Amino acid sequence: MKKFSLILVLFLLFCLSGCVLQHSDVKEPVKFYYPRQEIICGQKDGVIGSEIREASGHKDDLQYLLTSYLQGPMASNLSSPFPPATKLVSMREKDGCLYLVLNAAVSHINSIELTTLGACLAMTCFELTDVTSIHIESTPLPDGKAISVTFARDKLILTDDTPLTEPIPTESE
Repeated sequence: MKKFSLILVLFLLFCLSGCVLQHSDVKEPVKFYYPRQEIICGQKDGVIGSEIREASGHKDDLQYLLTSYLQGPMASNLSSPFPPATKLVSMREKDGCLYLVLNAAVSHINSIELTTLGACLAMTCFELTDVTSIHIESTPLPDGKAISVTFARDKLILTDDTPLTEPIPTESE
């Protein structure tokens, strides 16, 4: 019994420590994308980072993987773009597009949050599937407000290649 307790404690410490499995330690790796805590300017994916997770025998079960994804990142340098209680309501694939319906928890987010959420979710889905686009919508709030946005694999641009320049002088300078 003591041996079992020790193993359980060690397992819980590992899980609660925020450690992310290294790629070489993962038998069935999948890549999930989340916003970085700190933005890295001038690099591809400067706002979005990724972590490798274990698929646990569910590599072909997209619903399971997306449900795990919505629980948020394990890495401390990443954050969840999803409001608490966000759930996957339904999903279907048609003509190369993956249609995802999330619950109303995401219906109140602003356009910048929606862009980040959508890009992270789309990149994750593109990593897990061979679809060419992702359509994300939400169930409506009581006032009718909902989200609806589509991301195409070949139109998702994540590189910040804006040249750094001198600040524009103000009239007082």
